[in-house]
Amino acid sequence: MVFFRNKQNQDVHYPDNKRNVAELHKYFGGKGEPSIAKGGVLPFENTIQPLDGNWIADTETPIAKGCPAQIQSQLGGIANLKSGSKTFSKPFTPEDLLPAKTPWISISLNSYKAFVMPETKPSFKSVYDFEVVSPSLIKGLLTINVEIPNQPKCEIKTNFTYSRKD
Repeated sequence: MVFFRNKQNQDVHYPDNKRNVAELHKYFGGKGEPSIAKGGVLPFENTIQPLDGNWIADTETPIAKGCPAQIQSQLGGIANLKSGSKTFSKPFTPEDLLPAKTPWISISLNSYKAFVMPETKPSFKSVYDFEVVSPSLIKGLLTINVEIPNQPKCEIKTNFTYSRKD
């Protein structure tokens, strides 16, 4: 997966299956010797550590574009986020919030991206983007792309927050 910020200051990501890591590093101006972080964590210091306690998951109404009616009717609870008592790893890891075994990476200080790409037909690809805003607030966006043969691109976006209840 390739992540970069374009000239319009927009975050862009896409899978690149044509180039290896060294070729990608050269393509984006490097010498072909990228540093690779293992386990999805980039070496960011001063990250925010969420507080342990009771957390509430709140999802906004999903917004769908180009989706068939049967998919739109099944959007309730699509983010698969759970409220409840949380004890966070120290240092913080997104695994404490996400559905089980969801691969994730750090993309900047206190910002994370996670991917769910099950082998299903039609093809569902989910991307969680979220930021730890403070020790008691996490905000994010879930984007789901559904590829259905002979149908227009279906995209579902759901904003969500986790907030600590005192």
